[in-house]
Amino acid sequence: MLRIHEYTYPDVFDPQKSSFSKEIAVLHMNYEGLTRLDQNLNTVPAAAESWEFNQDGTVVTFHLRPGLKYTDGTPLTAE
Repeated sequence: MLRIHEYTYPDVFDPQKSSFSKEIAVLHMNYEGLTRLDQNLNTVPAAAESWEFNQDGTVVTFHLRPGLKYTDGTPLTAE
């Protein structure tokens, strides 16, 4: 059990639908993004081990770290 002292509880626990800072702060403790910011605010790998942009910078392709799993133990894949 994890207890977090917050003045308000998130209305949404889906990171794709969260919209305000209190939700995002709580969700950040539960979900890992493809990238994260390091101590110097540089973008570094998180769930993605690498990424690349297409030639005109309109598409980003992320390459996931091997061995990622959902909370139920099933493999996390791009599919």
